[in-house]
Amino acid sequence: MVDEMSLAVFCLKFENQYLRADGDRFQELFATVMERAHRDDFVRVQPWGKKGDMKCDGFLNSERKVFACYGPKEFSPMARALKKIGDDHHGALKNWKKYLSAWTFVHNEHRGLPPEILQLLLDLQTADDEVDVGHWGLPELTEKVRTLSLPDLVELFGAVPTARQLRGLRQEDLQAVLPSLLGALTVTEPQDLRPVPPEKLDYNRLSEHSRLLLLSGMQVSDRVQAFFERWEPGVGDKIAAAFNQRYLLLRSKNGLSPDEILWELHEFAGGASGTASVREQVAVFALLAYMFEACEIFDRPPAKTTP
Repeated sequence: MVDEMSLAVFCLKFENQYLRADGDRFQELFATVMERAHRDDFVRVQPWGKKGDMKCDGFLNSERKVFACYGPKEFSPMARALKKIGDDHHGALKNWKKYLSAWTFVHNEHRGLPPEILQLLLDLQTADDEVDVGHWGLPELTEKVRTLSLPDLVELFGAVPTARQLRGLRQEDLQAVLPSLLGALTVTEPQDLRPVPPEKLDYNRLSEHSRLLLLSGMQVSDRVQAFFERWEPGVGDKIAAAFNQRYLLLRSKNGLSPDEILWELHEFAGGASGTASVREQVAVFALLAYMFEACEIFDRPPAKTTP
């Protein structure tokens, strides 16, 4: 059984891979998740010989569905993308028609489909009334991840903390991860210590998975605060400044989603290291939640004015 906080972390780990994968890596990620979600019902198709994959990147037998993966990171130039999608659909009808009831275009554009792509998919639906045309992106693939068993999730994404383990945050857990953040950064501006507005999660457009992770971490924010108060004077300010500066740098990069920024901050704190233990991940998640609550990372909503 997977608790909701652990599932949120697994989904964020998948989202991070989805956002970074392109080309063959994206197709590999898709096929790996589908094999775990559907077992023998799904078949990944390997290009072979002169015929390649015959315009089929995967086949879901129970739904007679052929998948076409396209992961270019962005649909540019558009003419090439439109031709690729049209050719994949045409080839699937030509090579797989007697096995085919549905054809699904799978992409890695988390912001949504460009209108030209959507128009093409709608036009392709009219090519053959017997074959449904659909498209999958991050929401559909994340739903597949949510169906996986705990052993599959751990094998794909590594062990992650449970809500109970996060609630068990210890001072020594923080002691293990915080020194690596110090460096030479110092506080250059007064820190904003006003209480975090409840609407901050909504204002920053974080996903449900990120919101759940931060809300879980906020349950132990008082322990992070107590740790800073007992530790060497000024260390907490330096770490807060480090997070704030890294957040501002990430926010200045075009195209990064709020969830991507959160995960980049998670990596900055060492939580995404391949060697990070569950206890170290607990400390990092608690620290991120504390920094969010203290308004060191992500934007504070504008103050409401009374008429």
